[in-house]
Amino acid sequence: MQSELTKYAEQVQALGERPEYRSVYAGVETDISGNRLLVHSRESSTFAAAVRAVVPEQRLWLREVPLSADQLATGVTDISGDIADWKGRGIEIRSVGAQPGLGCVEIGVAQPDRDRETLVAHYQATVPVCVILGSVLIPAAS
Repeated sequence: MQSELTKYAEQVQALGERPEYRSVYAGVETDISGNRLLVHSRESSTFAAAVRAVVPEQRLWLREVPLSADQLATGVTDISGDIADWKGRGIEIRSVGAQPGLGCVEIGVAQPDRDRETLVAHYQATVPVCVILGSVLIPAAS
């Protein structure tokens, strides 16, 4: 079953990368325990129909989200470019990544309780952010 879901996920990903769907497609996840795909997208009946044409209804959960993968990627790039600036202000950003299912760019920081309000206020006009406790990256031994 997992290989079947993987095949469907690859087909959905390919659809989402087509020019006509890039503005709506946000991402796809496999729910192994539920034996289904979670397809995240902005509202689009044409994209939903295209997905339903390749994934059986019993294996599909379409979930509407506010941002496309392209919009999330732009947010990740913008926030990543601000890491040094935030460090100079005393905020340690440890990770930045897209969370299509949550409709936000996830920012991992050293002190989320202290820094959440500042980061949300700064980015809210351009992209929703979710602020979490970020792990310290440990470099691989050489």
